[in-house]
Amino acid sequence: MASILESFLKIFTDFTAAMYTLCLIISLAIVVLVIYIVTKPTESEKLEQRLREERLLREERERYEQEQKEKKEENEK
Repeated sequence: MASILESFLKIFTDFTAAMYTLCLIISLAIVVLVIYIVTKPTESEKLEQRLREERLLREERERYEQEQKEKKEENEK
C-alpha cells in the first residue's frame, strides 16, 4: 500500500511540476507577444517616419543644388 501511495505521489508531483513549467512557458510567451504588439510601430508612425526621411532628403538635395549653383556663379566671376 505504501509503495502504491509513493508511486502515486511521485507521478502527481512530476505531473504538477510539468504543468507549472508549461504554465510558465505559456505565460512568458503571452508576455513577449503583448510587448511585441505594444511596441510595434503603427502605420501612422511608419508614414510619419517616411515623410520625415523624405523631407530631410529633399532639404539635403536643395542645399546641395544651392551650393552647386553658388560654386558655378563663383567660377563664372
